[in-house]
This record gives sequence, structure tokens and C-alpha cells, in this order.
Amino acid sequence: MGTTMSEPCIYDKLSESIDILRQSGYRYGMSEREIERFIKQVLETNEPRREPPQFPILRATIKFVVAVCFLLMAVLAFTYPQSGPSARSGQLGLLQLVISSQPRPPAVSAHCQEVQLARFS
Repeated sequence: MGTTMSEPCIYDKLSESIDILRQSGYRYGMSEREIERFIKQVLETNEPRREPPQFPILRATIKFVVAVCFLLMAVLAFTYPQSGPSARSGQLGLLQLVISSQPRPPAVSAHCQEVQLARFS
């Protein structure tokens, strides 16, 4: 299945590991039953652990895109007209747009409408 003759299969490696564990058990004077429990315990608890996959190129790309977006937003915030004659012509600056979208109390809103009507008349 994809293994070559020089590469031992998983069952050969497992058999070697069990033989080594069995020899270690005999060396330390364990009974056959204790050796079997020891082998079972080692095989159940000593599973190979894999680290989560790392995608360094994807992470770098995401960081780059976020940095460019942040930079563009900063440039837009400082280059959009903030006040002056262009604000009267219908173009609102980015900060004015944010401020104007917040709800105002009715008394302040009415006063602002009077000031705007007086300014354009």
C-alpha cells in the first residue's frame, strides 16, 4: 500500500515495541499478567500526539490584509474633507458622517435645523 520493502510497516513496529516492553517486564521481575496490563496501559496512554496544523503563509497573508485595511481606513479618515466649503456642497467628511448619524435630542435637532436654514437663506 505505499510502503517499500526497506520501510517496516506499522504492525512490525508495533510488534517490536511490544517485544521491548515484554523484555523490560521480565527484566524487572513482573509476572505475565502484570506485563500484559503494562503493555495495554502503554498502548492506550502513549498514543502519538499531533500538533494542530500550522499555516504560516495563510497567517502572514491575513495579517497583511488586516494591516492594509487598517492603513486604508486611517488614510481615508484623514484625507476625507472634515469641514469647510465642501461640506456645504453636500459632501460630508467621514467624521461628520459618523457624528451626524448619532441620534440627537429633539430640542438640539430643531435648533440645528434653524441654524442650517438661516445659513443657507
